[in-house]
Amino acid sequence: MSVIESKDQNDRTLLYRRVFNTPDGKAVLQDMLLELKVFSSINPDAQEIALRNYGLSLMYNLGILVDTNLELMVDKLMSMDYKSIEL
Repeated sequence: MSVIESKDQNDRTLLYRRVFNTPDGKAVLQDMLLELKVFSSINPDAQEIALRNYGLSLMYNLGILVDTNLELMVDKLMSMDYKSIEL
């Protein structure tokens, strides 16, 4: 068991947020979430599913992807500038 695994979820979330809540940390997090295909369509193969699930787990550990944030996330998403999608 790693040192992080031995912490309760609140301590883990605070640790993750300290690491990623810097300009460099935010840039790395953005890159990781893109590489893990969190915001992309994926092929239904085990590798891409595993990568995406890891990205979602990372967002959970950051305290982002939790039920209590659902309304806030939807509000933020709907307030973003709309750009038409060309098909």
